[in-house]
Amino acid sequence: MECRLEVLYPVTAVDMDVWDFVRCLGILTDNAWEAALDLEEPWVEIVLLAQEGRVFLRVSNSYTNTIEPGNMWNDGWSTKGTGRGLGLSSYQRILEGYPNTSHGTSWENGVFVQELTVEGRL
Repeated sequence: MECRLEVLYPVTAVDMDVWDFVRCLGILTDNAWEAALDLEEPWVEIVLLAQEGRVFLRVSNSYTNTIEPGNMWNDGWSTKGTGRGLGLSSYQRILEGYPNTSHGTSWENGVFVQELTVEGRL
């Protein structure tokens, strides 16, 4: 799998519990890697930057399956079968505790993108 990592500007702090941030990063990257493996030429790209009082994270991956935006945040929803699908609902629960965060999801032209912004004093 092709993996690209881009880190712009040193990320020395984030205005949320660092373990919660790392858990969010882990959920998004794990989902990206699993989804990309369904393709012949899989790739994942991670962009992380701290600038102007915010930390921005974008995880992108190649993806060809269909998206169910209304269901993907529910416990147990997964494109990988039963007994899975807890990551995105856990991610959403973590972010509910941080009103200074915003996140977005998009899918277009075979690319799935998850973005997370954490506003705050760095």
